[in-house]
Amino acid sequence: MTDEELLVVVKAATEGKAIQYRDRTWHDDASWVDKILGGWDTDVYRYRVKPEPREQWEGWVIRHRGHRSRVFGDEVLAREYAAENYLSPDCIIHVREVLEENE
Repeated sequence: MTDEELLVVVKAATEGKAIQYRDRTWHDDASWVDKILGGWDTDVYRYRVKPEPREQWEGWVIRHRGHRSRVFGDEVLAREYAAENYLSPDCIIHVREVLEENE
């Protein structure tokens, strides 16, 4: 890990961003662990700023007994459909697919 890379990570940590680390010899992307303790040991560990989860898809699903499930990409349209069909707003489910990145 270069001084420049470490500087970016340390700066992010001071800004309150989550930091992860792994053993320098590991090459498995899934092996990153959230850093909780202070200190930096670059002889043993690599560090990175924890990636933000990516939101892939967001929608509103209407589920009600006796009706086919319907999916809307817009909350307003889902609420309008529910009102037009005398359905309770409680039958609207907000769905979001989130993928976490490994690197």
